[in-house]
Amino acid sequence: MKAAASCQLCVAIKKGGIYVMPVEITEFLKIAGTGGMIFVIFYIYHKSSTEQMNKIITQTFDLLKIMIEQNNLQIGYLQKIDTKITNNLWCPYMRKRNDKNGEKINEPDNF
Repeated sequence: MKAAASCQLCVAIKKGGIYVMPVEITEFLKIAGTGGMIFVIFYIYHKSSTEQMNKIITQTFDLLKIMIEQNNLQIGYLQKIDTKITNNLWCPYMRKRNDKNGEKINEPDNF
């Protein structure tokens, strides 16, 4: 008998339109009242907004991780360039001169 009652629909008529509501919802409204309905709406809203914030935070951390990797890569390139400049290997003339003589030029004292 209860299974048949749960399949029934309650019809509410408002301003010329017909809205069909399941019996479970009308029973919940009778038992819980307005406070219960407000709590259910708040709970659903809070749950969906929390899921959205978690998704945004996850995407932000993934983006941050990629940016840190790119930063480390650029730091490596800059260190190589700095080493070449410090050892006078940046200038093509000095590079040819060092290759011919087979000697390395020492770093200046102020570094």
